Formats: sequence, structure tokens, C-alpha cells
Amino acid sequence: MLSLFDMSDVNSQISNPTLAVFAKGGVWPHRLAVVLGCATFPLLFIGGLVTSKGAGLAVPDWPTTFGHNMFLYPWSEMVGNILYEHSHRLVAACVGLLTTALAVALWFGERRTWLRWLGVTALLVVIAQGILGGLRVVLLQNTLAILHACLAQAFFALTVGLALLLRVNGRANRLKRRSWIADDFLGWERSPPRSFIFRSFLAPCYGTPAKDWTLICSLPD
Repeated sequence: MLSLFDMSDVNSQISNPTLAVFAKGGVWPHRLAVVLGCATFPLLFIGGLVTSKGAGLAVPDWPTTFGHNMFLYPWSEMVGNILYEHSHRLVAACVGLLTTALAVALWFGERRTWLRWLGVTALLVVIAQGILGGLRVVLLQNTLAILHACLAQAFFALTVGLALLLRVNGRANRLKRRSWIADDFLGWERSPPRSFIFRSFLAPCYGTPAKDWTLICSLPD
């Protein structure tokens, strides 16, 4: 059972240059990225539903909805195609807020410059996406609708990429914590007088052969 406390494999993974790149930052950006990706997927579905139902122009104004603030539009009036179009706007606004939160979390909590700017890129893309959707309503241009649909899928791919990159980051942090725990344990077992406790009670749990007891008892204090 000595291998249970042998963290050499963990330390080797931390020292691996490929994994060491992701050994910075916290877990919250990853969680935000996962929530953002999960919110963006149904937004794509609702956007396709708006197109298939021909509800893209059910609400003729933007950024308001029939003169109302988008978030204050009465739920009782969300019927027919208005329901599809206005729901699309509300979910898109939530995705925009989540993207803003992720960009802020990366900017202030991530040390890697390229990942911080990737968060800023995601924010710029979602802003451009919202403007394209609004201009589609105001200018009545089908070309803008095509660009809006293509950019939506590119943004979803970007959110998935961020979630995957930050997931590797979280795994590296967990490996780091396990390495620290192992270092603390090894320091505990070698410190007097607790080394006596280790030799007398914990060492047998390792399944050490009898011929190695001399080595165990000669561990340095």
C-alpha cells in the first residue's frame, strides 16, 4: 500500500510542460464557461425555431419590444410568433450577461494573457451577435440573418473551447492540491517524535516485508 502515498506520478504530471501550462487560475471560470455553453445550446435551438416558424419579424422594433423595455414586456402578450421571438431575445440577453461575467472572471482571475483575451473575444462576439440580430429586425436584410446564424454557431464553439481549456486547468489544480497533501504527509511521518508513531503503527499498513523492517527503523528523523 506504499504506492497509495507515492505521489511521484502526480508530481511528474505537474512537471509535464504540457500540463503545467494549465496549472494557474481557479475553478469558477470553468464553471461559468460550462453554464455559458449550456445556455448557448438552447439559444441556438430557439433561434432555429424562430427561423422555421417565420417569427423573426414578429416583433418589429429593437431593442425594445412593442415600445416596452425588453425585460418588462408583459408575459400575457407573449403569444404565437411573439413568444418565439421574444423568448429568443430574453435567452440571448442571459447569454450576454453570462459571457460578461466569464470575461470579467478571466480578466481578474486568470494569469494567462491569451486566455484573458479569449474571454474578451467571446464578449465582443456576443455583442456583435446581438447587434446583428437587432439590425436584422430594423434593416430587414436577409444577409444579416445569415451572418447572425453563422456567428451564433461560431460563438457556441468558442464557449465549448473555453470550457474544455478551463477544465484542464481545474484538473491541474486538483493534482497540485493532492501533491501538497502528500508533501505534508511525508513531512509528518519524518518529524520526531511522530516518526516513532509511523514506524510502530502506520508502517505495517504499507505491507512492508519483514526483511525491510531494519530500513524502516533507520528512517532519518
